[in-house]
Amino acid sequence: MREGLFETHIRLIRIVYAARRATLIASLSRHMSDDVKLQPSEGTHLLLWLRKVLTTCNWRRQRLPMLGFGGFEPDELEAAAIRLRCVMDQHTSQRRAKPRRTEASH
Repeated sequence: MREGLFETHIRLIRIVYAARRATLIASLSRHMSDDVKLQPSEGTHLLLWLRKVLTTCNWRRQRLPMLGFGGFEPDELEAAAIRLRCVMDQHTSQRRAKPRRTEASH
């Protein structure tokens, strides 16, 4: 630490995490631009508002997904955004296909 290595490490990590954060934001925007809203946050995570899922699941604010990006490479973050898109598409198509229960059907 006396040689300034800790400060150098912190500066490098901030650059790496900023790049990963930008990659995740760009990937989510590219694959889910109309379906998500990112809530500003600090650190190595993003809080995600899922518009389609929220309208079909009655999620409350405290159950919003938090996406961590600190331990992932850019290609992994891109793949994760694509997987999330697929899961949301499957979820919304299943919800549309499933008949709703009415009071008379009980």
